[in-house]
Order: sequence, then structure tokens, then C-alpha cells
Amino acid sequence: AASSSYQSIADNPSLHSNRDYEVGIIYMDDYNRASTAQVSPLNSVNLPCGLSDKRNYIQVEIPTNQIAPSWATKYKFVIKPTATNYI
Repeated sequence: AASSSYQSIADNPSLHSNRDYEVGIIYMDDYNRASTAQVSPLNSVNLPCGLSDKRNYIQVEIPTNQIAPSWATKYKFVIKPTATNYI
């Protein structure tokens, strides 16, 4: 059995266009000790300029073969731009 919850803490309702983003997952235990961000080869997404008039978001799916560490009781997703210079 599994359960999950979602908490939105972002004030920005849309991601910026013309950027690449990388997504990772961090596992935590009952004391909020955390792993380093776990990433996969398919963890990047590009939001092209053509989407600048849309609400941009990322939908994340955890692969079924990605098993959480035995000590983990919760997880969170992290996101970061993959580059610092944008044109």
C-alpha cells in the first residue's frame, strides 16, 4: 500500500519559456534527513519560446523500477534550470 500528499508552496503559477529544467527526487526519513537529489537520464525538459503564451508546467512520473531506500518515509521533487545564460 502507498499514500501520498501534495503541497503547493510556489507563488509562480507558470515556468518560464525558453529554458531547460532538470527534475530530481529527494528521499527523506522521519527526522527530515535527506538524500542527495536522485535523477534519471530522462529528467530534463525544454520549454520552447513558442509556449510563452501558455501556462507552462512539468508533470513528473516516478518510474516503477525506481525503488525508494528502505529508510525513506517521504520524498519531494526538486527542479532547477539546467543553464544560467538564456538568450
